[in-house]
Amino acid sequence: MPLHNYRCKSGHKFEHLWYHTDTEDGTQPDEIQCEKDLCFEKATPCGGELFARTVGRWGDSLSYYDRGLGCEIKNPAHRDRVMAAKGVEPANSAQLDENMHRVITEHQEHETQVSQFKSLTDSGMDAPDAIDKVFNLDHTTKLNTEL
Repeated sequence: MPLHNYRCKSGHKFEHLWYHTDTEDGTQPDEIQCEKDLCFEKATPCGGELFARTVGRWGDSLSYYDRGLGCEIKNPAHRDRVMAAKGVEPANSAQLDENMHRVITEHQEHETQVSQFKSLTDSGMDAPDAIDKVFNLDHTTKLNTEL
């Protein structure tokens, strides 16, 4: 989607976003109506054309540091090259949903275990025994958690 510079007979300058479907033959319009308020003059092209900044197209220059990839990313095409070089594949929405469900389930299970542990210690059970009963730890881990 190129941006074209136009100037009307009254001297107003403006950019016009032009689509190839704006004219029957797909070429830049020779005249358009001025886009300034209350100006009804015809405007003609003046100067060059630029491409509109559309995310993901035409060489975006919106760079950022990607912590996951560990480097500066210049544009979406650069991100794709870096990911390919590192052997990283983007996650699809099903994988993201599955991961979110797993995280939520693990959190709910942990909250339940903490509640059970608190209940057992409040009823007088020793903390190491309550840990063993609630958290299902193996023997080596249990030895490291005894108070």
